[in-house]
Amino acid sequence: WDGRDALPMNPQSLESLATLSQTLPLPGQDLAVFLEHNGNLVISWSAANGTVVDASLGPRLLEISTDAFTLELAIDDPLLAQRIAEIRF
Repeated sequence: WDGRDALPMNPQSLESLATLSQTLPLPGQDLAVFLEHNGNLVISWSAANGTVVDASLGPRLLEISTDAFTLELAIDDPLLAQRIAEIRF
């Protein structure tokens, strides 16, 4: 992954990815998965307008970021899908 002192994948990050994928459809065409230095998974895709979107999956936190903004959401938020749908990429 990201260097010799990088942490192994955080199993809770994988659980967050499973929760997220059950909550809303993930883009399939250009979806990429990466591992951060801290062991969290990151998924990345291009929005319809070409904006690159990164989503870092922590144990209980989803951090969505583009060049224009960063937004933190609780992965167990019952309104997660609605909050993500409201984002204008």
